[in-house]
Amino acid sequence: MEDLFNISKVGNDTSEKLMLLNEKIMRYGIVLTQKQAELIASAEREHISEMERIVFGEAASVGIVKKFARSSFADESDFAETAAELVGIFYTIKEETDDGISDSELIENAAIEVFKKMNTKMFKDIENIPEGDLVLIRHENFVKAPVENVEYIYEQLHLDGFEKAKPYFESYQNTQKEYKPNKLVLSPSLKEKINRELKFYFDYFGYEIEE
Repeated sequence: MEDLFNISKVGNDTSEKLMLLNEKIMRYGIVLTQKQAELIASAEREHISEMERIVFGEAASVGIVKKFARSSFADESDFAETAAELVGIFYTIKEETDDGISDSELIENAAIEVFKKMNTKMFKDIENIPEGDLVLIRHENFVKAPVENVEYIYEQLHLDGFEKAKPYFESYQNTQKEYKPNKLVLSPSLKEKINRELKFYFDYFGYEIEE
């Protein structure tokens, strides 16, 4: 079975290779700092050391960052931490399956596991949030009218200062006019896996599952 990342030892230049990805991933709104790149590379070295593995060729973290940056769920504010967690899940699954799954599929599995973990925790946290202290807006609705939705959030949470901040929101919105959302074509097997593993999420927000 061909892997994207042949097992051997991750070199010390992994953080530099991650930094070089900025030229490609910045189009998705993600830019890594040197510190963030080192965080991801360090996480990979730790997992490899713990599992007594060696890596030849491209480090798994490089492929993970490439793929995760394209996700509509990727957020620059916690991208590095989530990518580091994905790296850990990647190697854990790889170890548990005795290298019986391709690296591309492992990355998919790791991403699904992180998404499940984040949203399972979020749903539990929501139960403890007092009524009126939380506003949920669908992503597709927000991107259609971001400034209007921000105003709605201010109103629902009884926050002051929207009119003063509005010009800044509008100014930023104008800088995003040329942005084009990523288009991701899912394989039938990946779509089936997402539908199965993330059904709890679709049910919660009332999304219809695509067959």
